[in-house]
This record gives sequence, structure tokens and C-alpha cells, in this order.
Amino acid sequence: EVYGAKFRYKCPFPNCSKNQGRNKAIGYKEYAIHCGVAHHQIEKWMVANMRPGLEEVYAAVKIAREEESMEMVDMPEVIVEEMHTCFICEGKEREGRNLSFDGAMVYQTRYHYASCYYDEGAYLHKYLPGAQNTNEEGGPKDILGKEVKYSCQEKDCSVKRKMGYREFTIHMSNEHGGLEEVMKVDHREAIRNLAGRIKK
Repeated sequence: EVYGAKFRYKCPFPNCSKNQGRNKAIGYKEYAIHCGVAHHQIEKWMVANMRPGLEEVYAAVKIAREEESMEMVDMPEVIVEEMHTCFICEGKEREGRNLSFDGAMVYQTRYHYASCYYDEGAYLHKYLPGAQNTNEEGGPKDILGKEVKYSCQEKDCSVKRKMGYREFTIHMSNEHGGLEEVMKVDHREAIRNLAGRIKK
């Protein structure tokens, strides 16, 4: 996959313009071309794969680099981010596309899955709405907290405000281990395999 649908790359050279501002990660093809041209890796490839007719091209590339007073450097370790589409909503929700396992983005992935599990009804028996907030079908009457609110009782939790049922269950799932628990017993193998990859 070379276009960035599943794997996205960042330029491994810290001072590169590709890492400045709001530049996004790129697909492998663009990444390879960028490193080859902007960071002179094509010159190293030419040296390792010299063949008839390539000598003149190599000489011209080398001269151009030297005229810019640039040195040849080794490639740093590859920075790659694996993406996927939510296995529950299958990308029908916009936020469910391009989910990441990257350390800085995994919270958004966790929150999305926690929300999708709510929509599937996965929390009804795990986080009971209570008699005051249960309708005839066994579901919550008030999900937004207009009449009934909930507080997180987990020790040391930083969230002190009261929440509606939907927000409360997603909070408990995302922040206090419920997400991993429901993932580990999910009937979908692809989701069970995610449980160990989205830890905070």
C-alpha cells in the first residue's frame, strides 16, 4: 500500500520543511520520492546500484548537491503510522476513518471505539442506568443527563462533574478499562486483536 490509506510516513529529518506547520503524514510513494530528492538518498542508491549509463546522472546529482553545500547523510529510523477504518461502524461515521495507533492519536481511536460500542448497546448490562432511568425496554430513558446524571466513582479520576448516561458510559469505557474488557470478548476477531494495541 503506497498511497497512505493504511500506512502514513513522516519525514525522519527533524528540520525538514515537511515537519513544519500543519504538514500531514504522507504515503510511502511520496515519502520515498521526498527522501530521495530532498535528502539526497537517490544519490546513495545510485552508488549501490551503479549500472551503464548511470554514471553521468550520478555525477550531475552529486554536483548539484555539492553546489548547495549539502552533505550525504544516512537515513534516520523510519517514522510510520498505521491507519485503519473502524471495525464497528466501518467508516460510516467520519471519525471512524483513518484511525491511528500512534501514541499521540490513540486517545481519539479509543474514544471512537468507546462511542461505537455505546451505539451498539454494549454497555447496557455493564453500566446499568438504574431504576430511575430505565424504560420499559430496559434501556436508558434519559441519555443526555437532562434529568438524571451520573458521577464517576473511580478513585483518583480527574473528572468530577456529573454526566449524562451516554457520556458516563463512554467515560467509564475509555478511561477505566471498560473498552478493553468489551473488546476482548467481542465476537469479531479483528476487534479482539485490537485490545492490546490501543492501550493508553
